[in-house]
Amino acid sequence: MRAQILAAVLTLVPARAGAAPHAVMDEARELYSRGYISRAAELYEKAAENFPESAEPSLNAAVLYRQLGEFKPAERMLQAALKIEPESAEVRAELGWAYYQQGLWPQARAEFETLLKETPDYPPALLGAAAASMRLSRSQESLSHFKRLQEVYPRFSAIDRLLGEAHFTARNYRLAARDFINALGADFTAVETRLPLATAYEELGLYDLAWEQLTRFLRAGPWNSKARSAAAALAKKLAMRPRRLIAPPEPPASGPFEAVAPGNRVPSVRIGLMTGAWGHPRRHTAVALSSSGAFNVIGSKTGKVYARVPGGEKWTARRKGAATFEIAGPKGLRFGPFRFALRLAPEEPALSAFLLEIFDHAGDSASAVSRGEYRGIIEIKPASGDGLEIANVVDVEQYLLGVVPAEMPHTWPPEALKAQAVIARSEALYLRQYARMHRGLGYHLCDGPHCQVYRGVRAETPETFFAVEQTRGEVLRYANRSIHTLYHANCGGYTQDSGGLSGWSRAPYLKGRLDGDAAVSSPPDSPWRLHQWLQSRPQTHCNQAEFGSPAAFRWLRIVPFQALQEKLDKQLRIGRLRAILPLARSPSGHVNEILIRGSRRSEIIRKEQQIRGLIGLGSIRSTLFEIEAHRNPGGQISEFWIYGGGWGHGVGLCQTGAAGMAKAGGRNYLEILNFYYHGAEIQKWDY
Repeated sequence: MRAQILAAVLTLVPARAGAAPHAVMDEARELYSRGYISRAAELYEKAAENFPESAEPSLNAAVLYRQLGEFKPAERMLQAALKIEPESAEVRAELGWAYYQQGLWPQARAEFETLLKETPDYPPALLGAAAASMRLSRSQESLSHFKRLQEVYPRFSAIDRLLGEAHFTARNYRLAARDFINALGADFTAVETRLPLATAYEELGLYDLAWEQLTRFLRAGPWNSKARSAAAALAKKLAMRPRRLIAPPEPPASGPFEAVAPGNRVPSVRIGLMTGAWGHPRRHTAVALSSSGAFNVIGSKTGKVYARVPGGEKWTARRKGAATFEIAGPKGLRFGPFRFALRLAPEEPALSAFLLEIFDHAGDSASAVSRGEYRGIIEIKPASGDGLEIANVVDVEQYLLGVVPAEMPHTWPPEALKAQAVIARSEALYLRQYARMHRGLGYHLCDGPHCQVYRGVRAETPETFFAVEQTRGEVLRYANRSIHTLYHANCGGYTQDSGGLSGWSRAPYLKGRLDGDAAVSSPPDSPWRLHQWLQSRPQTHCNQAEFGSPAAFRWLRIVPFQALQEKLDKQLRIGRLRAILPLARSPSGHVNEILIRGSRRSEIIRKEQQIRGLIGLGSIRSTLFEIEAHRNPGGQISEFWIYGGGWGHGVGLCQTGAAGMAKAGGRNYLEILNFYYHGAEIQKWDY
């Protein structure tokens, strides 16, 4: 069955007999969007014969042939396009990259250098010339190009990463380490950069720092045998104990915070605290807590009040026995063991907050793994198996005070913050009412990005407090029903339809659209246009350097072949990695299917989170990407270059786009919400 699927994906789709030239182009575009890459390339080549005056069909065919690893047809199509557009910098750079991708570095360098003489500072040519000269050991030439690229594209992680490689090759390990640190500063998700940084530190004799980088990498890639072996070898050279190298966070100082207006009719939500991947609870050995005001320790089953605790007094809950826990205070006070949850309820909720320290070892402060401060009620219960689980019961308006600043920087435009407050409120109430993903775990929402990031009192700011208060009770509804107000950090220039993702339902208010003015930016509706779209910075709402990291809009990940092969074989049992090929795409350009071809077996991946988690050593930022397999002169794949855009699933509101609309476009929060949620309306809860 799998062989039949792969054959259909790559070849077996007939063209309509006697189709007109424009119809052939339309059919090729449709096949491309559905993942029939080989047949689409052939049809684009046929269209090139029928449109001898246009370079676009040849360019579309060339892009697809390069994705398929068929370089001779790709070169042929690019040469055909150059005959039509001989002065095109884009086409000439593309030919240079076709050479580079094959490991033909001298030809690539010559093409790029010739282009730079005529079009100085053209970024694709600068990057190609720098990379090709580095592979040819022309150190000074490559360093000069990389430094110029840094001026043209400041804070672009991959450029810093490649400059670090160039300095490392020149044995300037100190500068190499600096460049790798800059690369991680520009894009912390590029965990693969920690590997060469660790190597640079080791060359400098900084064994503690090298071990720390390998340890941080292994958190994302525990399957990597080379990193594990290197970390084990370095552990013998450490000057400090490993646990002290990665220090726990400093405890936040408890202090005054903004009081909130009481509201007996405000709905409450139950939030799982300190949750892990997919919002599942982490199990902790102990929880130390205190409150800024007096609170009562109450049995959740019986309602019995076990103790009244004055403000500032520290109590600790610990696991006790196979399925119970106890809670203890100063002067030998101790209650338990308890099989069911305890509720810690403040006497003055509007003026109180709990300060929590979560421990994963014996309960001393050196082993604290998480700390936070929260309004409302704290619940503690024994986890099934081992450890403790913690939840926070809080009214939705107080909950938002810790969500809005965690999801959107408080320095962003006020109208964007108001839009964020409305959708965070709408999402919380929607998940509370309809979603069942965490019901079995005992809470409505988790405190991580699986639901909404919630950081409690310590995240609160006056700006976000004002945004929540100004929109108090306001929610988005469609056809008088609560809606799933999905949002993400950055769409990369085009949001995608919710129904385009595998396993997601189609919602009429979650339609994909260009995140900007169609008169300024064109949608990426063909292989060539998508290729250019991802390697440029189109003028869209979310192309805003002042709002967040530049890596949220456009990014490039350079992933070593051997490391990615080991990861994919461990997880999918594919054998030796042969190819990675994006198949079906949304109109936005997001990948909705990807083929991973191995020597033992091949796999088609359709789920958005799984695609992002597999294609990279850590998770990549989004599925809006294209991937190139770069070969060495012997023809073997040495690394993958992943050109991408955006951060997140791309559905619903684009947070950076909202900030751009508010700042550059002068839009208010109602206009922003209307732009991203088609046909939805604001309604106000009467608290």
